[in-house]
Amino acid sequence: MGTMSGEEASPGLRETGIRERSPGSYELRAYNAEKGRQETTTYVHSRREWGAGIRTARSRRAQLVADIAAGKYGGSKGTLGYLVDAYIDQRERTGASPTTIRGYRSIARAVAAGPGPKKLDKLSSRDLDGWYADLIAGEMTPATVHHHHRLVFAALRQGRKWGWVASNTAELATVPKVPRSELKVPPPARVVALIDHAELSRAPDMATIIVTAALTGLRRGELCGLRWSDIDWDGQTITVQRSVWQAGKDWGVKDPKSHQVRVIPAGPRVLAALTAWRLRAEREARAAMVEVADDAYAFGPDPDQAVPKMPDVISRRFRLHCQALEEVTAEEAEESGRAVTVADRWPYRFHDLRHYQATELIAAGLPMVTVSRRLGHAKVSTTSDIYAHDTDANALLAAGALDSGLAR
Repeated sequence: MGTMSGEEASPGLRETGIRERSPGSYELRAYNAEKGRQETTTYVHSRREWGAGIRTARSRRAQLVADIAAGKYGGSKGTLGYLVDAYIDQRERTGASPTTIRGYRSIARAVAAGPGPKKLDKLSSRDLDGWYADLIAGEMTPATVHHHHRLVFAALRQGRKWGWVASNTAELATVPKVPRSELKVPPPARVVALIDHAELSRAPDMATIIVTAALTGLRRGELCGLRWSDIDWDGQTITVQRSVWQAGKDWGVKDPKSHQVRVIPAGPRVLAALTAWRLRAEREARAAMVEVADDAYAFGPDPDQAVPKMPDVISRRFRLHCQALEEVTAEEAEESGRAVTVADRWPYRFHDLRHYQATELIAAGLPMVTVSRRLGHAKVSTTSDIYAHDTDANALLAAGALDSGLAR
């Protein structure tokens, strides 16, 4: 068969590092001397004919050789920045949530501006220590520096599994200590005030959302993902099996955090609030001449509740309620002739309603494992670490009770 011109070649073309396995589909290979193995990739031309795309295949193969030389296929010649990017790509392909990946990409940019260009075989714990110190000097909080460290640590751990590094340099790095911050938990009276204020607002569904969050511990995204069909009215339970994520204007539905579907017993107060909201939603749907499906989103913003409410909307409205009530508290203080103090502030986030539920359950004496399951934590130790202060307080109460039992 004669030689073809242009992008054409004979069927089953073979040349150094290139093999046409099927029409227009090429296997590209190049030897990685440092790793002692062949690196392989593929190129498929849009026109599935024998020889189609051979020029592009040759160009792709040349790029493969260049990437190997640059250390992009592992080995000590690769850079920390490239490893971090490769780790993030791997996490994205294996199902990490878009919000998680967005946070990782933000940290990766900081890595690129810091130790990112450092070759892996030259990276030392001193390089990382210096970077952490620079971040602190730039007024980054120790907690945020820890987030940066955890990503670098995880990337190097994965790099070790891939054979890119012999050890995890981050294991020897010194990370700034993170002072334990006191949880800002709203007391019951303030939770009630938030509910009442939301009930009288132009978005009264926030009252039901606050009640549900405070008494079930559902996360913001889990509340947005709650469907009416997740509520077992007779069994008095709520099944948490999805969460809504939001990254800017993008959004979607994912599994709950830790991929744990959990069933939460719902008390009369929660069920009453959800029942009242369902009746109100149905009235609004009839007025708009639409129907609310059984599997509609419980807090959907439209009359038919076909799409979920966005998490950022909940946070923004909750913040506005706190700001309004803080102004009321300050006015009351001034009217009574006393100075406004820190105690008059309402510094709460929506997530603090989860803390409210947890601390109330712990104070009531419920086992930590029960609280952990209700919150959807993957490990009981996570719950214990977060609420160690309340656990210690209960331990002191228990010690006092024991002492009083032996009093004479």
